[in-house]
Amino acid sequence: MTDDRRDFLKRTGAGLVGLAGLGLAGGCARRTPPVATAPPATPSTPPETPAAAPDQGAKAGGVPVAHVTHSGVWAVPGQLSQDIVLRMIDEGVKLATGKDSPDAGWKALFASDDVVAIKVNQISPNLFTHPVVALAIAQRLMDIGLRPGNIIIWDRAKRELIRNGYELSEDPSRVVVRGVDGEWEDRPTSQGSFSGRLAKILTQQCSALINVPVLKTHSGAGITLALKNHYGSFDNPSRHHRNQCDPYIADLNAIPAIKDKTRLIVCDATLGCFNGGPGADNPNDRWPPNAILVATDPVAHDAYGTTVIEQKRFEMGLGPLAPRHVATAAARGLGTNDMGRISVLESRLA
Repeated sequence: MTDDRRDFLKRTGAGLVGLAGLGLAGGCARRTPPVATAPPATPSTPPETPAAAPDQGAKAGGVPVAHVTHSGVWAVPGQLSQDIVLRMIDEGVKLATGKDSPDAGWKALFASDDVVAIKVNQISPNLFTHPVVALAIAQRLMDIGLRPGNIIIWDRAKRELIRNGYELSEDPSRVVVRGVDGEWEDRPTSQGSFSGRLAKILTQQCSALINVPVLKTHSGAGITLALKNHYGSFDNPSRHHRNQCDPYIADLNAIPAIKDKTRLIVCDATLGCFNGGPGADNPNDRWPPNAILVATDPVAHDAYGTTVIEQKRFEMGLGPLAPRHVATAAARGLGTNDMGRISVLESRLA
């Protein structure tokens, strides 16, 4: 074990006792490794013209979205390389913030006295925010001076976190890893079409948010990226799925506890699904983009992430998705979905 790796495990709280639970001993095994995808059946009608390729349609000086890839991010089938993930996230933060170094980028976004909630996505056992990605973010926050106990990795249920390889912790000397598990506000928050009880982690326990979604489709909303990731942040998501979840997703993200605290989006696109989400039960609907997407504008992130998925769908003979909620979020002033105003900053590390 290298000195850097020992330091990573010690500072994130994943010491020898926690290695088995977090799976970090081998780069943290993902339950479902990348698999070769077989083309699905040809759709009954020809697909519409696909979205622009990832490097098209962006203008210099626009809202930045970083698309960082590394062909070796999967150290072995089913295991991410911790060192490469750290490098990819660093590169993405540097590009998305326009700073000269990753350290300067992190410091531009977070102060050492912040309490940062890292919202992961664990609803599916097949496709989820990988523990290595979440812990890499925590590592960089500690590197700029945050105390481990002021970093909270969380989602709606601890059982889902445990199932997907996380080790729970409430120890303030370590990075906190916990589920909401019923700790909602006593009264609902209302915003436009949205009404639900928010997680106290959002409203009472953090000063800043990092949204860490996964690159995948959704049977109702079309996609589930940064904006829809907050369907794990309140108590009654089942009541907010009509009309392709629109305008519910946009109104949810307009709530100050989410809108004003969101500082960064880091999408785990090391493995994604172009069809059959959010469960992604069919391995033929999944593929490894070997990527991390980084942005500070959640709408721009989701608009670009949609083009990445739609490009893959086109390659596989499927039609476009056209998620309504992304356009609605832009209309609510939460960011831009205009690809002509989004600057896609691609970086291929290997």
